[in-house]
Amino acid sequence: FTASLDEMTLRWRLATKGLSGPAVAAVIHSGPAGRIGTRLVALCEPCAQPAAGTVELTSAEAGRLRSGATYVNVGTSTNPSGEIRGQLTLR
Repeated sequence: FTASLDEMTLRWRLATKGLSGPAVAAVIHSGPAGRIGTRLVALCEPCAQPAAGTVELTSAEAGRLRSGATYVNVGTSTNPSGEIRGQLTLR
């Protein structure tokens, strides 16, 4: 997962391999590493391979992304609640 955040516009790209099946959804959640968080921004449902898009965020959502306590969760049919997760960091 890679993304750029420009003010309130999030441009993202997601590529996966080795999952139990196709990605059925990808969502950014609010939450620190090791904890389950709440849904923040839906990215794709279902997800193409690779998937990409642009999302206009609210100021609260953009602030949460900048806080560093967010992660991307990718679900499959076998693991709809999430098969893979990655904590987001800003560079």
